[in-house]
Amino acid sequence: MRVRLPLIATSLLVASLVTSAFCEQQTHGNFANYHTAPVNGILMPRIGCPAILTSGSSLEVYFNPGSQGGKDWGLRLRSPFMDHEAKVVNAVPSEFQSIWKLSAEVPKEVRRDLYDLVIYSRQEAAVSFVEQNSVFVVGESFPETLRVGVITDLHYGVGTYYAYTTKVLRRTLDALSALDLDLVVGTGDIVDATADELPFSSVANEFSRLRVPILLAPGNNDQYAIDKGFRHWEKHLAPEYYSVKLGAWYFLVLNSGNGLIDENQLLWAEKDLSAQSKELFKVLVLHHPYWNEGHPSLSSKLPNLIKANGIGLVLMGHTHRDEIRQDMTLNVVTVALSDEGAGYRLLNLTRTRAEYDQRSRAYDSLVVEYLQPNDYASAGFAARVSSGLATDSRMRLMFFLRSQLAGASPKVEGAEVLRVMVAKEPQGRASVEVGLKLAPKTEKIVKVYFEEDKTRPSVSCSYRVEGTTVFLSPSASDIGFGVAKVTVYYSDDNSTWTIVPVKVIQRIEQYGFTATKATIFLKIEAEDGAGLKATKYLTAQVPDLQPKKTEAPSPMVELAVPVALIVALILGVILLRLRKKPR
Repeated sequence: MRVRLPLIATSLLVASLVTSAFCEQQTHGNFANYHTAPVNGILMPRIGCPAILTSGSSLEVYFNPGSQGGKDWGLRLRSPFMDHEAKVVNAVPSEFQSIWKLSAEVPKEVRRDLYDLVIYSRQEAAVSFVEQNSVFVVGESFPETLRVGVITDLHYGVGTYYAYTTKVLRRTLDALSALDLDLVVGTGDIVDATADELPFSSVANEFSRLRVPILLAPGNNDQYAIDKGFRHWEKHLAPEYYSVKLGAWYFLVLNSGNGLIDENQLLWAEKDLSAQSKELFKVLVLHHPYWNEGHPSLSSKLPNLIKANGIGLVLMGHTHRDEIRQDMTLNVVTVALSDEGAGYRLLNLTRTRAEYDQRSRAYDSLVVEYLQPNDYASAGFAARVSSGLATDSRMRLMFFLRSQLAGASPKVEGAEVLRVMVAKEPQGRASVEVGLKLAPKTEKIVKVYFEEDKTRPSVSCSYRVEGTTVFLSPSASDIGFGVAKVTVYYSDDNSTWTIVPVKVIQRIEQYGFTATKATIFLKIEAEDGAGLKATKYLTAQVPDLQPKKTEAPSPMVELAVPVALIVALILGVILLRLRKKPR
């Protein structure tokens, strides 16, 4: 695979990813100050522009160690299942200030997997740099067909407002990983418009859930920080524009963030395209559907580029709706992950064409839900998998556990074990990959564990009343396999129960219903991955439906009435006497 990034006056060469392959990256400002993370000094490859290569090929990495580590560097490829030393054949300062270039040989025994890239100092043991999910080894050869997932318009953010869309993103990434694709492409608006760095670093951490590589293009919301002078996109995700050669396929990723493609990009893209073999199937990735934009770079220059270079597929987002256009090439627009009706696309790319569905697949049509954090903390947990599809789904799931005994074998229910790696020390890490075939319209629980779950889940709930509407906030936890299901009910008579459905209102999941009586009975049921249940009961009072009380008059009011009558009587008598008095 070849990855190219633009190399101009203010750019830098940041990585070559396989034999005789390289990256050229557009940057702004002094490259020596480009990457400022205090721990992670690797610049390329990145999580959003990974190295994709075959076993036994070569890898080049560019990184900025600052003043740390001396000159003797080692390089490792590390996954949950394997840890390989790549032989460094050359380590020299590059032509760019403070940037080192490492050339290494990837061992032939490295199996297909997505690896963290680890650069470490042989002179100072405490010094190392890690870039997660930045090297994908496809195996001994590139595939004959490429299975690709497409996501767009995540509008990722941090905080309560983004909790639901983050949940959608996680389920989507877990489903795409389970489908064992060759590649995922993100076509922009990865974060919601912000100049803050945290959403960029946080979404990069979300992408580490993927067990397949991802290519990322920026959108207009990502461009917001760039326009403010911040380099968060490049620091945490990917270059602004680049190209990737992956076997028989070539991906050109451009930045249309401001509704245009600047002249530097176009010149670089033309040069890069002209260097590619005519035999490659070429894919263009950008955010804006170019036919909707008025700037000449998108309305005229880009179509000319597509036509002149035989680009066979263009992947886009921005409009938040599905669209397929077949004119000079196949144009595919995908629905947003941040909207109601969120979804993703699946495509099969052959050497000559793209196979696709007219509509995106709903994100919840195939659900993979890990019931505990998948982070090596639990000695056992479960995943709920469900399918709303009309065909069988073959899936691979990863479980990252804590092993109780050195070298112990975990138990697996509901799936077939594909591979296991268990640490040689007690309380160490254990990684388990399982495979299963899920029938249409079915749901099942897959369990992987060292310890049985014998503890019921715990349940709590709070509520608030607004007028006659009752809103509930249920919560459940389980120290064993995790919570599989939470169901909320209400009743007028504490006997007949009605399920309260969850609704998404302004991107927030809410349980709510309209009460018809002043006293409402509530019930919350939780079931864990082992089938153990717990129930919580509580009562809600609805003030607006309470009977209105007739208030008795105060003593002062009672006294005022007869006094007023007496005064009126006296005044009447006086008036009568005045009328009878002679004038």
